[in-house]
Amino acid sequence: MSSVHSDNQEVADVLIIGGGIVGVCTAFFITKRPEFAQGKLRVVLLEENDIACAASGKAGGFLALDWHGKPTESLSTLSYRLHEKLAEEYNGAKKWDYRKVKTLSMSLMPAGNSQKLPEDMPWFDTQCVEKYSTLGTPSTTSQIQPYKFCQEIFRLAHEAGVRLVKGKAVDVHATYVTYVPEGANEDDIRRFDARKVVVCAGPWTGNLMPETFIDGTRVHSICLRNEHVPNTPYAIFTDIVLPDGENSHPEIFSRSDHWYVSGAPDMHPLPNSSKTVTVKKSRCEDIKHQLDSVSSMFRDSTITVEQACYLPTSSRTGLPIIGCRKDGVYIASGHSCWGITQGPGTGYVMSELLFDGKIKSADCSYLAY
Repeated sequence: MSSVHSDNQEVADVLIIGGGIVGVCTAFFITKRPEFAQGKLRVVLLEENDIACAASGKAGGFLALDWHGKPTESLSTLSYRLHEKLAEEYNGAKKWDYRKVKTLSMSLMPAGNSQKLPEDMPWFDTQCVEKYSTLGTPSTTSQIQPYKFCQEIFRLAHEAGVRLVKGKAVDVHATYVTYVPEGANEDDIRRFDARKVVVCAGPWTGNLMPETFIDGTRVHSICLRNEHVPNTPYAIFTDIVLPDGENSHPEIFSRSDHWYVSGAPDMHPLPNSSKTVTVKKSRCEDIKHQLDSVSSMFRDSTITVEQACYLPTSSRTGLPIIGCRKDGVYIASGHSCWGITQGPGTGYVMSELLFDGKIKSADCSYLAY
């Protein structure tokens, strides 16, 4: 039988559960509060694995300013501008590969209409291009490498005084969290007291707060390299007709030194921990096969990474949930594929909600708990 032991440590003013982009941005923006600058706040981030170990480190890093519906457009605009500001202030172009991109929708098939491509994007065989159109310009779409971003933003927060505690949250309450420390037996449950608790646990939020109906959808991705082709700044959303007549829709993001390509989601159940996420090799091979059918460049490219992650989505709302439960537990989770775009904005408005009692910088009324 397990029992709960107190850590006998100082009470945290804010205890954040989850080291993904929302958790680290919440911690970071708390350090910009005047209360923190005055040395009045003790902030702790509780993470079972590593910073950005799940979707926040394995996502494509695509950012869009104006692709969002009314419930999230205000938050997304705030967050997109914060991405710009953070990149300018902390040299994001170098530290997390922030750059503006052109974004296209492209239809391809083994024998298309031979549509001529832009000269700076020689990625596909000309005879395979059916048509393409512009979805975004460098003023409205951009990209980052999200793992690098999260690592750097947390480094800044940690240097400012945010403490990292390794362990798996078991249960959440308004004034404390129970958790199993890293390396401990499952029945070695500890208690961490806090004045405010924020759950930013991505797809695992539903394990701690079942009433949110937040779960995860698995998505595979690969990274490719080809030293002979320039990685010009494009994001491509494709519709590929395969030789067997089936359609596929890989999303391609050119990074400074490689290509990131994500495939279709599948229904594999969410594991109990980010440490036990599995990669189905055949899903990654499918992505490469889809690209190979329309591109000699990708046929000649080498796969350097095969990975999978779970996108957090609430089946109850289909929207992020940002707010406070009646018992006083705060939540910021369920951003699905827009977590990277909306991460900084979510962290910023959470810092307002925690210390001003309300969100001031964006209209999050549709997202309230």
